[in-house]
Order: sequence, then C-alpha cells, then structure tokens
Amino acid sequence: MEPGVRDGKEFCSKAKNPLIREIALDAWNRCYKLGTDPKNLLFTFLSPDDLQLRIEDDNELLLAADSFLDNLSVSLWEIPHVIALGDRDGWVIKIAGNPDDFGGSDSGFCTGVNWSEKYVGNNGIGTVLSVSEPVLICGAEHFGHIYRSFTSMGVPIRNSRNEVIGVIDLIVKHASPGLIPMLLSCAEAVEKNYINSTNLAAKLQQVDKLLITGSLLSTTIHDLKNPLTIIRGFAQLGEMSAATEQRNYFQQIVSEVDGLLSMLNNLVGILGQEHYQEVYPGDIIKSILTDIKPLAKLLRISLECSVKNQAKVNLHIELFKRAIHNLLKNAAQAMPDGGGIQIEINMIEDKVLIRISDTGSGIPSDIKDNIFKPFVHGSKSGNGLGLYMVYYVFNRLHGGRVWYESQTDAGTSFFIELPAATDNSAGGKEGSLFSLKMV
Repeated sequence: MEPGVRDGKEFCSKAKNPLIREIALDAWNRCYKLGTDPKNLLFTFLSPDDLQLRIEDDNELLLAADSFLDNLSVSLWEIPHVIALGDRDGWVIKIAGNPDDFGGSDSGFCTGVNWSEKYVGNNGIGTVLSVSEPVLICGAEHFGHIYRSFTSMGVPIRNSRNEVIGVIDLIVKHASPGLIPMLLSCAEAVEKNYINSTNLAAKLQQVDKLLITGSLLSTTIHDLKNPLTIIRGFAQLGEMSAATEQRNYFQQIVSEVDGLLSMLNNLVGILGQEHYQEVYPGDIIKSILTDIKPLAKLLRISLECSVKNQAKVNLHIELFKRAIHNLLKNAAQAMPDGGGIQIEINMIEDKVLIRISDTGSGIPSDIKDNIFKPFVHGSKSGNGLGLYMVYYVFNRLHGGRVWYESQTDAGTSFFIELPAATDNSAGGKEGSLFSLKMV
C-alpha cells in the first residue's frame, strides 16, 4: 500500500505519514477541503476560443517567458520532461518538452487545462499559487494518484509589485534536485524580462494617452474658436445697428467672447509647447533600435537599417521617437512568429524619406482606408490611437506626411517624408549608418 493511503482515505498528519513533508500534508488538507478526489481528478479545459482569449490576456507574460522556457527545454533534451507555464489563475498557457511521455492531455499535460489544487491536487503550479513560494513535490507527495511517479518543481514569477503573475513548473520522472538552480535562474530571467517590458509599456502607454489627450484637446479648442469668432462678428454688427440702450449688451458679448478667445489661445499655447532640435533622423532611429534590440531578439525579429543620404530635420525628438515606436510595435504585432523589419533613409530633393517595412501579415482590408483615423484598429488589444498619433506627429507637428503600402501576407511599408532643416547648406549625410541583424 502506498505511503499515506489506507482504505482509500488520505491521513493528513505527520504521525500517520512520516514519509510526507509538512508542505505536502498542508496541501493535502487544502485539497480535501476543496473536495478534490485523489483517484478521480477533475480536469477542466478551456474551449479553443477561451484559450485564445486567455493567451492574448497573458501575452506579456508569454513574450517574457517564451524563449527562456524553450532554451531550458533544449538544455534538458536528454531527460524526459515537461515545462508548463501557468498564469495567475492556474491555467496552463504554454507547454514545452515531452508531454506525451507523461500521459499527454489525458493526464492534463497540455495547454488550456487548469492546474489549481481544486482540480488536480498539489502540483508545481497550483501549490505555488497557494503558498506564493517555490515548491518541490516528490512522487508520493502528490495528492493525485496519477502523478505519484513524477517530481514537480514549481517557481513563481512576480511583477514589480511582488505579486505572483505566473508559475513555471518543471516535471520530470525522477527527483533531480540539481535542476532546481537551473529552474530558479530561468524564473529570475523571466521576471526581469517581464518587469522591464511592462515598465516600458506602461510609460509608453502613459505618453500615448497624454499626447492623444493633448492633441484632441488642441483640435477641439481650435474648432471652438471658429464659432466664437462668428459670434463676435455678429455681436459687432449688432452693436453698430442697435439702439443706444441695447449697444451695451452687444459690447458685453464682444468683451466676453474676447475673454474666451484669450483663454483658449493661452491653453493652446500651453498644449502646443514643442521643443524642436535640428538633428539627423537616422541618429534618433539608431538609438531607438538599440533600445529595442533585446525585445526584437526575444520576438525573433531581425532589424536592418541603412542610410543612403539624409539631412538634418527640425524634430520634436520625444514625439518623433514615440511615433517611430508605434510603427515598430505595429510591425512586431503583425509578425507573431518572427520576421524582419527594414528601415531605409534617403533624400528626395529637399526632403528626408524614411521607409519602415516589415514581413508581416499586412493591414486588414476592412480598415485600410481609415487607419490614420482615431479609434480605428485591427487588433483586439489595440485602442486605435497609435497610427492617429503617427499621422498627427508627422503631418501636423512636423509639416511632413506619412503614407503606406501593404499586401496581405506580404508585409507593409510605411513612408515618412519630412522637410529638411533650412541650415543644411553643408549638404546631406551619406553612407551606411549601421546595420543590425539578429534572430
């Protein structure tokens, strides 16, 4: 009879189970209270559509962990193993290794299954979520009978607020304590990658919101000034033709409108405080690509940039960077399985032309005519303001223009045309600026 099993009932005490550690016994007690049946585990699966939604919700966690889990699996190629990535609710969103060697989906070794203790007993995902710390569960310490020939090692993944947002579970057929440091290192790398990417994303999202809010408000203020000017004109006409006792009313209307226009002009001045510098756009793009190299490598996206000829441009550097970031982010989203981004900078007469091309899926046909309009987007997670911001920055703030060419499953190219600065008497800057190639 197995340790801890008597007449089909588990005895959850150290006295009755001397071979079982306290952490496992505590988990067994939790499982009993949850009503888990150790001989008949209740596997709960997401539908394909719900799994896809779950994966989209956990996209940042997946991006942070994907390459590290695959590398860990490759390093264990001689050892039968399964590596599972669980989210904060216990759903398995990625599987690496050899799940068929462990029973496959019949034993819950697949994506879309929930590994909370309620459903499958103590394990390297559900138990970590319960205790918020790394766990090692050896053989007979598993509550579910079908897992008692395996060893589970689970490690939490935390965000910058020290909250557990996911778990990495390594399952092998024999206890291998030597694998624990490798797993801890993997989890630590995933955490750093996740925190860095989410911090950057949060900052960029905040900048986007502030920029779009200011842009829309500036446009609204400009639109308000037109009817106010008309009202002022009619009031002046009324003042000229009205009887003496009525002129004071029209004069007051003119005075109030002038006050409103003055306030609106001051507000536009505050919102429109832009600081421009004469710089080579290729230098700014170089710094952007240097910043995103690690993420590009993680996403298996190669980056290439060449400068055939360029001149200095009056740039609002921060807004220019944000607009280029938006284009690169859209390109990356169009290549979920990896691909390439090429950037070329050249001169056409007195204008600098920047081309950003990707090898992605192309722009959906149903939004092609409206992609630069606010709130138009082709992804479930988008807000439809990224390309509107791009249009606003280049067409409105820099006096240039932006357009695109796209083919389904053949990629998209965005073209940015900017006027050269007036003091480029020394001529353009030629030559290959740099080339980044990585996969």
